[in-house]
Amino acid sequence: MTCPNCGAQNRPAAKFCKQCGADFSPTRAVVPRPATASPAKAPANGKPALPHPVPT
Repeated sequence: MTCPNCGAQNRPAAKFCKQCGADFSPTRAVVPRPATASPAKAPANGKPALPHPVPT
């Protein structure tokens, strides 16, 4: 097995590169989770909930 990182020759069943230590284990695809946050609700007084302005 040739290391894709450094090009060194390794045993066919190697899990790591003997030269640079690269990991040969298969990478797992990361599946994004759907957002679970719900939209903010307006307060009972009917006015939108906005943060107070910060003086600069």
